Amino acid sequence: MKKLITIFTVFFTVMFYALGILKVSAEESRNYSLTINGTTVGHTYEAYQIFKGEISEDG
Repeated sequence: MKKLITIFTVFFTVMFYALGILKVSAEESRNYSLTINGTTVGHTYEAYQIFKGEISEDG
């Protein structure tokens, strides 16, 4: 029984590690851009994140 628990522990540890790597790789591939029209020369524009969310598959 102890050997079975050890096998499951190793299996799930490797599985969760692999899933974590896949999630990080997917998030790194997102590229967004922001275009500001009608800017003033000499003015510095800053962007702030107000809300954080996830984009679902169904839109």
